[in-house]
Amino acid sequence: MKLKQLIEAQNALHHLSNAPLPAAVAFRLKRVLRVVNPELQAYEEARVKLAASFGELSEDGRQYIIPTEKMPAFNAEFEALRNEEVTLNYQPLRIEDLGDTVVTAVDLMALEWLFVDEDEPVPEPSQNGHKEPETA
Repeated sequence: MKLKQLIEAQNALHHLSNAPLPAAVAFRLKRVLRVVNPELQAYEEARVKLAASFGELSEDGRQYIIPTEKMPAFNAEFEALRNEEVTLNYQPLRIEDLGDTVVTAVDLMALEWLFVDEDEPVPEPSQNGHKEPETA
């Protein structure tokens, strides 16, 4: 999956993690968050480092200001960062696992990667920290 899918799922993961869930589902979601959060933290560190390399810190020290002439190069590197492939070791959920939990369509779209269809088997995470490759 692309890193940008995780970035775009941050709010939806936050919403779902704060919703009342059955204990087993909450436990599996907690395990997903343990895998996702380090990827998001590494992204944030790389994003700040990238902004620092192209821009100057604002007077209030809260953001980097990137000069117009450097913006195309910054945008190209930023998109390359967002398009990085990441491999996550997690056990997918099924929609029915959520029970009566209310989830918005927007959140479900952002979390599409987290769910498998009800007729698909839920794969177990591998021991080596990566999902096993699919076989033909």
